[in-house]
Amino acid sequence: MLRCLGLLLLLFLLPAGAADPPPGPAPDVPELKALAGYAGKWTTEGTFKLGELATFKVKGQTTGEWIQDGNFLRQSWATEEVKGQPALNGTTIMTYDSRKKVYRNSMFGSTGTFGEGTGTWDAAARTMTWTTNGPALTSVTKSRFPKEDVEEWTITVTDRNGKVVSEMRGTNTRRKE
Repeated sequence: MLRCLGLLLLLFLLPAGAADPPPGPAPDVPELKALAGYAGKWTTEGTFKLGELATFKVKGQTTGEWIQDGNFLRQSWATEEVKGQPALNGTTIMTYDSRKKVYRNSMFGSTGTFGEGTGTWDAAARTMTWTTNGPALTSVTKSRFPKEDVEEWTITVTDRNGKVVSEMRGTNTRRKE
């Protein structure tokens, strides 16, 4: 009982907004600023090419928000069902590993897919390149931020022999809400 009262008292003593997510990256890790282009609410439009089998347009929504005191950026995304292709959704967590001096991400997809990748930031080109190596496939994602509120992206998946299995490309446009 005393513990509950203590927790209630602590809640009342916290300044208003203390539980609000941070507005940006943790200030003590300057490399995290490169991930700021992913933050916000976005409309997604793109094209998905599944080898020689099919090509179709995709539409969806993406939301990026800073979590864990600005040390990680969580990106949640969802696509609509298109031409018999099911709606998909997933979450990607991004950060900068100061100890190993590399960007890292982990992706979790609604189809049970999971991937861990590393990234590099090219400040001059305003481009982040993520590479995920799996046992049978390699995925390279390039996100370019040519201007405020726009992300142009490509995702190329290749097999062990370097043959392109699928290609996706599109644009995310920040929503003004």
